Amino acid sequence: MLSFKTIVCLLAVTADVLFIYSYNLSLLSSPLSIQASGVRVLNVESNIDQLTLERLPVQGDGAGAVLQRPRFPYTSDYTACFRFQFARLHRINILLSVATIGSKPLLQFDVNVEKLRVTVAYQFQYLFLERWLQPRRWYSICLLHRHANRTVTAVVDGEVIGEANLLEVKTTPATNISFGFIDPSQFTAVSFIGNVTQFNVWSGILSEDELNDLASCKSSAVGDSVSWEEEWTLQNAVQYDLDLSDLCSKEVSPEYQVFPAMNYAESRHVCKALGGTLPTPNNTTDANHMYRLADKRRKNCKYTWIGVTDEREEGVWRKEQSGPITPNLPWAFGEPNGQQYENCGGLDLEGVIDDDCRAKRCPLCSVAENVAMVLRGSCEEHTHNMNLMMFLKNDGMVFEGYGDYKIILTNETWIWLDVVHNTTIGQMIISRYNYPLGRQRWKLHQPVCGQQAGQVRQLLITMCQDGQYTCDDGTCIPHSKRCDMKYDCFDSSDEAECELIRLPPEYKANVAPRAVSDGAQEESRKMLQILANISLENLRVDTSEMLLETSFNLSLTWYETRAVYVNLKTQVSLNLVDTSRVGLWRPSVGFLNTVDNAVSVTDRQSSTHVERRGRSKGADNAVAGEVRLYLGSENPIVSSRKYQGFFTCDFDLTSYPFDHQTCFMKLQLQSAFRDDVRWDVEGSQVRYLGNPLLLEYSLGTFTVLSESSAGDNTILWVSIPMERLVGYAVISIYLPSLIMLIIGYLTLFFLNDNFEVRIMTTLTTLLVMATLFTQVSSSLPKTSYFKLVDVWLLFCIFSTFLIIVFHIIIDLSLHTQGPTRGTAEAKPAPGRILVQPRSMAVKVDTSVAPSSPTPLSSAPEAWKRPRNSSSKAKWCQMSVPDIERFARWLMATVFFLFNIVYWMKAYGFV
Repeated sequence: MLSFKTIVCLLAVTADVLFIYSYNLSLLSSPLSIQASGVRVLNVESNIDQLTLERLPVQGDGAGAVLQRPRFPYTSDYTACFRFQFARLHRINILLSVATIGSKPLLQFDVNVEKLRVTVAYQFQYLFLERWLQPRRWYSICLLHRHANRTVTAVVDGEVIGEANLLEVKTTPATNISFGFIDPSQFTAVSFIGNVTQFNVWSGILSEDELNDLASCKSSAVGDSVSWEEEWTLQNAVQYDLDLSDLCSKEVSPEYQVFPAMNYAESRHVCKALGGTLPTPNNTTDANHMYRLADKRRKNCKYTWIGVTDEREEGVWRKEQSGPITPNLPWAFGEPNGQQYENCGGLDLEGVIDDDCRAKRCPLCSVAENVAMVLRGSCEEHTHNMNLMMFLKNDGMVFEGYGDYKIILTNETWIWLDVVHNTTIGQMIISRYNYPLGRQRWKLHQPVCGQQAGQVRQLLITMCQDGQYTCDDGTCIPHSKRCDMKYDCFDSSDEAECELIRLPPEYKANVAPRAVSDGAQEESRKMLQILANISLENLRVDTSEMLLETSFNLSLTWYETRAVYVNLKTQVSLNLVDTSRVGLWRPSVGFLNTVDNAVSVTDRQSSTHVERRGRSKGADNAVAGEVRLYLGSENPIVSSRKYQGFFTCDFDLTSYPFDHQTCFMKLQLQSAFRDDVRWDVEGSQVRYLGNPLLLEYSLGTFTVLSESSAGDNTILWVSIPMERLVGYAVISIYLPSLIMLIIGYLTLFFLNDNFEVRIMTTLTTLLVMATLFTQVSSSLPKTSYFKLVDVWLLFCIFSTFLIIVFHIIIDLSLHTQGPTRGTAEAKPAPGRILVQPRSMAVKVDTSVAPSSPTPLSSAPEAWKRPRNSSSKAKWCQMSVPDIERFARWLMATVFFLFNIVYWMKAYGFV
């Protein structure tokens, strides 16, 4: 017989076991009421969770459901859909498996926080989720397999999350379909822990409307190949029914949660760190509703904080500290009355009051009951162990992990537990606000990230989402505002520790980095490639000195494969690197002339930045913050410097002023790096930012060349083609000289007896052209060869000289020939003064002035004496008019022929 005491103990133990079993079942399945009819749900557990089920009756090695010999359409199109919710996660969580003959399945789902691993026709595919999965929430998943196209599409809650291509393989029929149970003797801790329902397979592709109806719980259609209504063989699984509407997760709006009593600053910190706000009533009705709600949620709190304060300006009540003004608050009778001593808003039965901000009140916070949080800084490689869920219980907050961890408050100290191995990892050092929100210091009990037990480590618990940065106080700002030279966090923590580049301990700044590895590279291209981007801001060409003066920006781009970059921005001005502090390797460049003489250039200013091209390779889980890492092999460094200098140009002035010149700038990598660094000639670029029309030249297209003679890619040639502008030369040289030449030519049409006028005019034009020739020659480099402008001016000079020769011949002919135009025999035109020839001039007595002009008929006999009656000169068989006509035609023909040849040469036709 058992004693009464023993019976009582057994009854107590039995009641305790039944209570724990029912409690843990409510954790693993949503706290939903079981209906007599509805949708069947299976609670499956495999590789028993020792923490939650250690006091339950032994259920074997695992729990699940199996369907033997299913009609699975593995050789045609099909759509497979089901729903699930998880309670906890392992590193691998196989929810569903369609087995076949062999080691690989026909279909398999592996669930994790940020991704799904799907196996279709023996082939694994990863599908990444934009929104991470959360525990105790129902999800609908459909898989669309198009056999002809060999594609598989995944749909989560009615939205397509990805599509993958499959290889054509030969498959075999399915042997069974299993949920949850994976043999722990072969695969330890890889099975699913949670609930599953509505697994159906259709022999075809469902339409978009049908998929939406299934996801939104508007339809509970069953599959024509595999149906959830079939008889499944259960193994230690718990089966219950739910209404269809209960399987759709509803978006829960933030509710009012009441936390234990604390001062106003602490209330504001906790509420913001959880993503909520302290609400403010707009009228008396809102105030009464909020008061009753707070009293219902927490019986021991009669006084609550709300979100108004006049700390910034006395008497001006604002939402938060710097928010908008709230002039129409439902104040209680006689309130506010605290003046500068009571600056924070509270809520009493009668309405809003002002109170001392150091007083203890329960904060009424607009925040969800369960808040998804992330643990950062623990070096955790598995995502599910980084995720926590905050639950609000009577005694405060509890942070329960998706995987192995849990954070609870014990004796006023926050403890970080590993619930799987039943160990304490660390405890939080008490801070200003004793909540594990934001960045806090933790004393380690177990080694974490290489730190030993007893050391202190900083950890971050945050609710900030992807694309956000967590301030020290736990509030969130856009990640783009991190280290942007502006304070965005209230505590200014967003501009602290703005690390950009990480270098290994063995890094040497005098050793060039390795080239980006590429097995297809040729041996000559395995060296580090330096890409040059040259921007010429202005150019000035001095033709007389054969110099090119320029100021330019030289940007060198290379990949530092040894570096890892942190939180790169799209705006390059925020990715600046302080090379003097970091000690970063940088290629050294020298400048040469075309004759390989060094050029002295002035380095005016420089900057170095990292250009973000590659995608982030993940977060650094060893840092208590949102740190995105970028590889140096995918994101180049760009070093820019501004230079000014003179380069010698080797001009060929043979065709001046119709010449085309090319100046060269030579950039040489210094000898210390020539064995492992080369220019990337194909990728290098040069551009001119100024006006393409200089004083003397118009610029062509700039190009980048390599040392073609020896194939030396350590020297980069920048070719600057120039075409001389001929407008100035035409106006200042050709047009004046042409006018002078025409004037000289026109003297051949003067009266042949005006020798002095003809000869003086021609000599004047000759003098002007000689002067012009001297001026042009002095403005150009002295060369041993003739230039086209020299040929032109010499032609003009010799043409004028030849005209002078003809004038002399004509004048001599006049001495030996008879009267011609302008002689005494010719009757002068009216008004023309007769000019007497010098050969017939007589001395006139000037002592007696004639009373009147001497008539022509009374002129001396010497004037009237006829010349030699022969019309031909003794030494020449041509008359004076013939000589004049010959001179005119000859000079015109020579000028015409010369110009044809000259201008064809000038424009490159000859």
